Amino acid sequence: MCYNRMVKSDSYGSIKILLSEIVDNVMNRISIAAEDPSLSSTAASSCHGGDGASTDVSLIGSPIQSNRGLKRRRENAWKCNIAKARRNVGKDYVSKKRKHARERKVKAGCGIECRRKCHSVINEGERQLFHRFWQLGCVDKQREYLNGVVVERKRKVTKVRETSRRKRTYQWHFKTPKGTFEVCKKLFWIR
Repeated sequence: MCYNRMVKSDSYGSIKILLSEIVDNVMNRISIAAEDPSLSSTAASSCHGGDGASTDVSLIGSPIQSNRGLKRRRENAWKCNIAKARRNVGKDYVSKKRKHARERKVKAGCGIECRRKCHSVINEGERQLFHRFWQLGCVDKQREYLNGVVVERKRKVTKVRETSRRKRTYQWHFKTPKGTFEVCKKLFWIR
């Protein structure tokens, strides 16, 4: 089969037949090359026609790189994505409104006057849970952690008038090696 055979008539049918013959011949050569590795270099390099001209088989079916000169998106270098990543791990960042947000740090807590006495229950070593929470770095993982330590309860006390929208209350817990302790929201969210 000669690839360089000129099509004398410009009809669609003759071009279609010629292309199908070329594809069949190339597929046969590829299957032969797959069976015999010694022929793979000659079959893949070029196919010669009757008049000495050659067609490169490696070019047929290879993807054309059309976006070589185009500018590519580097989403990890965008300011909004950098700020989002820094916010998720608790580091300082610049917001979209160009305000500087400080790094999240462990603060003193609720104090001695807390009715749950959570300040005495949780020591400084156990407050390092704060750092582990922010080191998760992914909002989904942080929410999953919060779902495990926050318990939603119905209100215990209901007044006669029902104009309030509040239907439930939340209990915040610290999970420590000693056990699980209920703490106030202020201690839980100290930053």
